[in-house]
Amino acid sequence: YQVDVKAYDSGEPQLSTIISVPLFIRHIATVPPDIGLGFSDDSYTIEIPENTPDGALVKMFTVVNSRVKSHTVPLRCSITSGNESGMFSIDITEDRNCELRLHGKIDHEKQYEYHLKLQLDTLAGLGNPARISTMVKIQVQDLNDNVPQFVYPETSKRFNKEKYYGAVARDRKEVGGTVLQVKAADKDSGNLGNVEYRLIPDESGAADYFAVDPSTGSIRTRRGLDTIPEEQLPLRLTVEARDNPAAPND
Repeated sequence: YQVDVKAYDSGEPQLSTIISVPLFIRHIATVPPDIGLGFSDDSYTIEIPENTPDGALVKMFTVVNSRVKSHTVPLRCSITSGNESGMFSIDITEDRNCELRLHGKIDHEKQYEYHLKLQLDTLAGLGNPARISTMVKIQVQDLNDNVPQFVYPETSKRFNKEKYYGAVARDRKEVGGTVLQVKAADKDSGNLGNVEYRLIPDESGAADYFAVDPSTGSIRTRRGLDTIPEEQLPLRLTVEARDNPAAPND
């Protein structure tokens, strides 16, 4: 095409000039959107456990449409956003689909969800604009991989290099009085991080004089302490903190 452009000034008499501008139309091969290359869905949600090994297949994404999936057509899969940590990798397979793999060690406690944007790169005009990219939400499933840890107050003393709780029973005859409260924390989420407490009996019999609230860790007297011989003092208790109490075999 050739377009003539005329420019005028505002003078008296009015002057003008004309320039001819050639226009060239570049041909781009296109296909109808319904048969263009694209992902089968515009979004995906995937769940993977946090102990998934490095290099494991996360998901295979089907690329449609088969009529333009000839090996003569260049095709590449890429992650365009959400993979700043380099935790995932994606490649094209022999059958021209996209293979997403784990490329590192995931941890629910560090990051429980990833949002990736995947893109198909091919010849201009061969892609389906509505499906040339897709969003992927990856949810990391928590596992019971953390052990409860007792939290000691700053005033705690050490015995054999280990910290311990200490308390004084001011009324040795009192029954049901609170002696002290222990506390443990677990990094796992939900029920996996719930902590339950119990006293561990030993040969001294000290645990017979106390009861621990399994939910709060509060330790109370269940018998008067005035009957305990002086030579058996101080009493030592062993408290177990256990996580995920809903699954005793876990």
